[in-house]
Amino acid sequence: MEQRGQVGVCAIAFVTTAVLSGCVTERRCSDGGCAGDDKITADVQALLGQHLDLAPPGAVRVHTIDHVVYLDGAVSEGLQRETIGDIAREAAGVSKVVNAISVVH
Repeated sequence: MEQRGQVGVCAIAFVTTAVLSGCVTERRCSDGGCAGDDKITADVQALLGQHLDLAPPGAVRVHTIDHVVYLDGAVSEGLQRETIGDIAREAAGVSKVVNAISVVH
């Protein structure tokens, strides 16, 4: 019975290691991010700056890691949230947008 438990622990350790190493190999750039991430952030911010009707300045924060744009902040309508995400996708070099903008009434 004890040997069976050890096999289970080893299997869990193997699966965990495989999953975690899979996450690491998906990363395309160094821990400091990809070259161009700062430019993508600036480009997304510039695009959003052209649409002040969507959110007041500073209401949405933009951060880019490995060409993935992360949006955070708050807007008053769901359509604004979706539109901001769509605008962020328009910037050159963006591979994905993670939209964590909340809607507050």
